[in-house]
Amino acid sequence: MKTFFTFGIHGNTGPSNANNNLYCNWPADGEVRLLAPKGKVQKLISAILGGLWCDVVVSSGPGRCVEIATKIAKLRGGVSVGYCHGYLPFENKINDLGLSEAEEKAFLTWLDSCDAIATNSIFQAEFIRTHRPGLANRVFATYLGLDNFEHCSRA
Repeated sequence: MKTFFTFGIHGNTGPSNANNNLYCNWPADGEVRLLAPKGKVQKLISAILGGLWCDVVVSSGPGRCVEIATKIAKLRGGVSVGYCHGYLPFENKINDLGLSEAEEKAFLTWLDSCDAIATNSIFQAEFIRTHRPGLANRVFATYLGLDNFEHCSRA
């Protein structure tokens, strides 16, 4: 299976570390590519090529490149997986992030558009199922993306 990641794996944030861990421990029998890390034009080209190449687009939030890669992949029969690190409307409220209603709506639209939603815990999966009941059959826990499978170290 050809998988295209549209998120960053660099940096020292919780999501970046989880993304990096997922990427570095991807199953050995699967091909995986990343969105170009820098430059608007490079990212756009990378999103187009990634969408044309892959069977699955994995994203961790909304964005123009995510939208482009996903639309292209779905036109070719591909699927989209949302790797959900949190539930933005809730985090915005409890952490006083100051995000706009439009940003929250973009997150919810992205979440609703995913064919499957991977979370990093059973608690988070249940939280999303409670707040978005229409997604209940698409949400599953991955325990930070790790399962018992033979992996290919990409570190």
